[in-house]
Amino acid sequence: MSYCPAHPVSPGVGSIEEGTQTDPLRVLFWLWRVTGKSEYREAALKSAQFVLGGQKPDGAWPLTVNSQSLKPGGGYGAYSTLNDGTTVWGMKAMLLGWHLSNDPKYLEALRKAGQWVVRVQLAGRARGWAEQYRDDGQPAWAREFEPPAACLTAVGDAADALLLMFDLAGDDRYLAPLRQCVQWGLAMPEPYKGYLYYDPESGEPITAKGYKVIRFSDPAFKSASPYRTSADFFNRLEARIQMRAGGPLVP
Repeated sequence: MSYCPAHPVSPGVGSIEEGTQTDPLRVLFWLWRVTGKSEYREAALKSAQFVLGGQKPDGAWPLTVNSQSLKPGGGYGAYSTLNDGTTVWGMKAMLLGWHLSNDPKYLEALRKAGQWVVRVQLAGRARGWAEQYRDDGQPAWAREFEPPAACLTAVGDAADALLLMFDLAGDDRYLAPLRQCVQWGLAMPEPYKGYLYYDPESGEPITAKGYKVIRFSDPAFKSASPYRTSADFFNRLEARIQMRAGGPLVP
């Protein structure tokens, strides 16, 4: 098999979201582990280096990274992002980068990302996470239906990140934010349960259309077809935390 040297993708389209970089990295990693061929390790390491280069100063990853300058993409693509698994997949890439190289810079990048997730937990009644954040750590709009609010898919991404950190470090500070989030979710009024977005301060369900927020208390809320999630979301999250009552799930 001939080895094709790496070349940069078109500027601005180095997507981190949805595993665009990290899925190929995982394939290359396991091809190296299974076959022992150095060309797979070399290609995987180049991928890990690219993802590392795209990490923002705050520790998170943006949706897209310019493949030449390694700067965040434009618009909301530059925000520090949980949505679409962006930062958690960046973290997993850092773990693979460490296994590939034994270079502590990857573990430092992983630790920095975990600290960012802890830091940006929302401080109002809705103790969850937003999909994306500005550089000042405040939630931000992305698309016209993605408001700066607590979002349960973002909570799921944050949980994946924090549980990963706990399993690696055994440090309870990574579980504490999730316990606070579960406490909020289980205590919310029954009619509030099962929605996707919640007002950060009041905890009231909301939805958004055309960059306009519509609240649960607004008569137009139901006709706006708000996004729904599983009503037992927080019960399942609590179960994931309880599974670690005896410590991390990995040695």
